[in-house]
Amino acid sequence: MGGTNAQLLIGQQVSLPGHFALPVTLEAAHPVAQGYECQVRLPDGTLEQITISLDEATTLAAQPEKAKPHNQDAIKKTATGLLKLLHPHRTPDSLVSDEIQPLMEVAVEMRQRVTDQLAKILPTEFTNVPFVFKLTRQNPVADASPSPATSTNQTPR
Repeated sequence: MGGTNAQLLIGQQVSLPGHFALPVTLEAAHPVAQGYECQVRLPDGTLEQITISLDEATTLAAQPEKAKPHNQDAIKKTATGLLKLLHPHRTPDSLVSDEIQPLMEVAVEMRQRVTDQLAKILPTEFTNVPFVFKLTRQNPVADASPSPATSTNQTPR
């Protein structure tokens, strides 16, 4: 882990076998001598402090972050709708990244607001995860894959 908690899945629901039977939400992690001191939120909403070993932290950091498919679909549909409203006579292939970027930023921000509100209403079922996106091809509306905290283009708060 290299002495940093940046690779831990803060704000994500994680499994910690040997500590908890059900998945918990990792709220914070701070390095200590033999591992990490973690604050986790249990499914019933209560907070607990635990210490995990360096091996457990390495295993935890290796777990891939997964964007939920319904969030990806919502962002893609919103971006597609904005594209049709703002550029009705153009196809995604005829747009350049500079024209797609603002549409994706708006779509991601709108979905972020929805998930933030859901996290406030039901914190045990929804985690407050920042969405980011990366334009991967010249046709980004079809291929933009929003995912939690994996890209360099973070949406402003």
